[in-house]
Formats: sequence, C-alpha cells, structure tokens
Amino acid sequence: MLDFLQRWSDGERWQTSFVTIILIGTCIPCVPSFVEDVIYPKCVIYVLCVSIALFIMLCSRQELRFSSSFPVNTILILLIVGALCNIERKITVATLFANIILFIVLCNVKLKNNYVCQGVIVIAITILTLCLMQWIGYLRLYTSWAVTASFDNPSGVSVFLSLCFPFLLDEFERSEKVYLLLCLTLIVFAIVMLHARGGLVAIFVSLVFFLHFRKNISKFEWTIIFASFIVMFIGLCWLKSDSTQGRLFIYFIASKLLMSAPLCGLGNWGYELNAMAVQTNFFIENPNSLYGKFASDMMHPLSDVLYFVVDYGGLGLGMLLMITYQLLRNFDRKHFVYYNCILAFVVHSFISYPLRYPSTWFFVILCLSQIFGTKKRCTKLSYNIRWFLGVLCVCCLYIVTRDCEFERKWYLLFQDRQMHLNAYIDMEKMWNGNPMFFYDYARVLRSNGQYVRSNEMLGKYQKYLKDYSSYMMMADNFYSMGNYDEAMKSYIYCSHMCPARFLPLRGMLRSYQRMGEIEKSKIIANKILKKNIKVQSIEVELIRYEATKCLKK
Repeated sequence: MLDFLQRWSDGERWQTSFVTIILIGTCIPCVPSFVEDVIYPKCVIYVLCVSIALFIMLCSRQELRFSSSFPVNTILILLIVGALCNIERKITVATLFANIILFIVLCNVKLKNNYVCQGVIVIAITILTLCLMQWIGYLRLYTSWAVTASFDNPSGVSVFLSLCFPFLLDEFERSEKVYLLLCLTLIVFAIVMLHARGGLVAIFVSLVFFLHFRKNISKFEWTIIFASFIVMFIGLCWLKSDSTQGRLFIYFIASKLLMSAPLCGLGNWGYELNAMAVQTNFFIENPNSLYGKFASDMMHPLSDVLYFVVDYGGLGLGMLLMITYQLLRNFDRKHFVYYNCILAFVVHSFISYPLRYPSTWFFVILCLSQIFGTKKRCTKLSYNIRWFLGVLCVCCLYIVTRDCEFERKWYLLFQDRQMHLNAYIDMEKMWNGNPMFFYDYARVLRSNGQYVRSNEMLGKYQKYLKDYSSYMMMADNFYSMGNYDEAMKSYIYCSHMCPARFLPLRGMLRSYQRMGEIEKSKIIANKILKKNIKVQSIEVELIRYEATKCLKK
C-alpha cells in the first residue's frame, strides 16, 4: 500500500485527479439530510478530502518542507486567528484548520499548470451543464432561484465560474482548442444571464490582466473590449436597479459601522450584532427615505472585504494589505495563472461573498501555496511537526463527525411536526455553535405555548445575530403573553428596521385593539392600506383585509 502511494504521489497525473476530486467535493454535493443542505455538505467533504491528501503525503514518506517567509507566516496567522475567533462554530474551525493543512501540503508540491487546468476544466464544464439543464427546465434544485447549478444561489455559480475563467484562458492560450473557447464564451454568457454583476467585473478584470501581459492588443481592440463591458455592466445594473440601490444602502450601513470602530473593528460577529440597529436608527431619523423599500434583513454587507474590515478594523485590513504587497513584490510570470485567479477573487471579494463557499477556499489556498510556498529557501519539517499535522487532521475529522451527528439529529427534529421539546433540551447540551439552532428552538417553544422560554432562546440567538425575524418572534411572544406594551415596543422597532414589511403593522394593529385603543388602531389600519406593496402575496392581502375590517367598525 505504501509503495503504491509512493509511486502515485511521485507521478504528475495525480495532480489532475487531486484538483478534480476536491472541486467535485466542494461544488457538486447537495445532501437533503441536514438543515443547511447545500453549503454544509461541501464543507464536510472539503475537510475529508484535505485529510486524505495529508494521509497520502505522510504515508508516501515524502519529505515535508516549509517556507517560513513573511507572507507564508502572515497567511497562517490569519487562518489560525480566524479559527480561534470562531471556536464555537465547529464546522468553521474544521474548515479553517483544513485550509492550514492544505496550504502546508500544497507548499510541498510544485503543480504543473496544465494538469491543474485540466481538473478545473472538468468541473467548469460540469457546472455549465447543470446550469443549462436548469435553464431548459430539466433539472431544478430546491431553491427560490431557477438557475443555481449545485450552489445555494446564483452568486455561488458566478464566483466559481469567474475563478475558473483564468485557468481556462491559460489552457486556451497553450492549446488553442475550440472547446475551450466555447467554454469561455459560455462562462461569460452564463454570468450575464445570471445578472451577476460581481462575476462580470471579475472576468473582465481577469481578461484585461491576461491580455495586458500575454497579448499585443491595439487601441481599437481595447476600446471594443471596454465598451462591451460598460454596456453589459450598465445593462445589468439597470435590469436590477432595485438590487443595485439596495446594495448601495447596505454599503452605507457598513461604512457607518466601520467608522464607529475604525482601528480594531467591532470584533467577531460585529456586523451581525450591530448592522440592523444602525439601519433602524437611520429610518427613525429618516422616516421618508427612499431606501425604506430596499431595506431587508441583511446579515452580510455583500462584500467579504467590508465584512472583514468591520469586524477587525484597520488591524485586519493591515494584514490583508501586507499579503497584497507581498503578492505584488513577488510577481512572477510563471505563476501568472495563479495571480490572475487571485485577482478575480479579490475583485469578487469587494462586491460579493466568495468565502462563503469551500471551493473558493480551495482556489485561494492553491494559488497562494504555489506563489509563496514553492520557493527555494524551505526548511525541512521535523517528525514532531508531521505528527502534529496528523493529530490536527484527526481532530478536524472528529469535529466534523460530531458536527454531522448534531446537524443530522437537528434535521430530523426540524422535519418532525410533533416537535419533541425533550429532544431539543438534549440537543442544546451538545450545541455545535450554529446560532440558528436557538432560533429554531425558540420557534418550537413558541408553538408549544412556552413564550417565556422562547424569548430566553431568542436572547441566546441574539448574542450572535440581531435580526428582524428574532425581534418579530419576540414581539409575537409578548403579544401571546398579553404583555402588549412590550409587544408594541418590539413591533415599532421592527417597523423601523424594515419599513417595507407589513407584519409589524399588523402586530401593532392587533395590540392596539387588545389594549382598547380604537383610534390608534384605525391610524395603523390607514397606514396599512396606504402602504405600497413591495411583493404581492396572500399574507399581505389578508393583512389589508384585516385593516379594512378595523376601519369599518
């Protein structure tokens, strides 16, 4: 067995298999056996694949070397700090430690560009095929979007395809095969059809970077390229004008959070705990703002860079800038494709959330390890370090196993309509760090009439996430307990938080009716009937009908 592993790892063809297997594991699986059934399984398989890669390397008796350069140490520090800051969230810790292991493993392997590109091409074609099948209606994933391939929303497809784009460009330049040109064209077409502005900007920047260093382009051709991009980008912004304005408002809220703690940031979960409070205060001060109809329950600023800087401030930004400086300083044309991929990732990080997906982590670790980790000046890792990596790998597998066990039990409870409270009590003792469990627990307690305990669970949930949904459930619990004063405070707060929503107004209407405040209830009923409808639904029609009945009394 060991001899086989030695021969297999000494060859070069394994590189294509390795890239293909990890990308399959981080892009394709959707397992309807967990509460979060799209991203979570991909994270689990990512940790498993990295563990197998380390096992093969250790068993092959290959020497492990490591570059202790400044950029490498900075990357490792960022990953370790990230794991420690998310110590309660088990799957996040396992994923970040898997990144450390993968980074060290890949620092010991000089990957050949053509073999890596072949692996990327296989999965890119697979994802494009899934998109095509969903477009024609042959395949449908259980999401609210028509085309998502095997991701949770179109942004996931856009991120993955834009990171594949530089590798396909590199392989097309080398081989000039027609099918690669077709794939590149389909990637651009898919991103435009998905209305993915971030993906469009990322592939445009990647293409410009490629043409600048690899091709001699005339001024006329540059003009055509830039004009085409501007037309497509403006067209997408016009088609999604509401989304564009909503995104600008989210950036505005994030900038206010950033200014409140510019040096050290707000700390872990800083954005989730403070964003909705800032949004609420904004609408209290500006009740007639046009942004009211775009405001929603947003727990991410739609920019990984903004999210990171809000949480960790100028200190965190400084570490990112140090890595950026080292990337520019060590620029090498033989690693051109990896630089191009990193560039696409950076562009996406400013206007999207690519780090949500484990496939992005793989691309980033792959590129950084090949740029920084394969330098000549490397030190041999001792057997103690090898054993430590093995133990760390076993710990990751143990954490993932326990986490899967928790998620599976939670899924079965989530699907069980009888809602066994005793089972939830036992589950709370083995909580895996996912705050959504407390929200679900509060929902079950509310359904069983235990409103006080439901609010206690919402209090635990709000230690991590303070959102519209939790405040609304808290208000409904106060209403059900007959505590109408507290219910009114929460309903009013929710109404300012998301001004376009009808549910807080319905809660205020019913509370005033129960309190005997007939005139005030009629004022709220008039507000409901005059309110513009953002999304037509049966629930909204029922609320408007209830308001009409109130006015007729």
